[in-house]
Amino acid sequence: MSVLEDGTAYYDAEMYNDQQGHFKTIVEKAQLDSLKQLIELSNILGLKDNYSIPVTDHPTYTLRVQYNNDQQKTIRDYGPGGPDELKKIYHFMFSLRETQHWR
Repeated sequence: MSVLEDGTAYYDAEMYNDQQGHFKTIVEKAQLDSLKQLIELSNILGLKDNYSIPVTDHPTYTLRVQYNNDQQKTIRDYGPGGPDELKKIYHFMFSLRETQHWR
């Protein structure tokens, strides 16, 4: 899933999703503001680039945040094994699958 600054979101649902395909929506302002706040509070730039747990057969999440000044941070998180701040962002992103009107 990609969420842009203006709220435009793209969701490529592949395996393990109720509906599969390519979807687009505009994230509601209140939820977009909540996502931005979660990202800000997590201090993304201060986190490591990679996290993992020592087991197999778990998903890998990739979180990429690009700031207006072209600064970018990408985190790959297998497990997920990252800190709670990241897990809150993942949980919020997953909730968007159910709370938005995807077309």
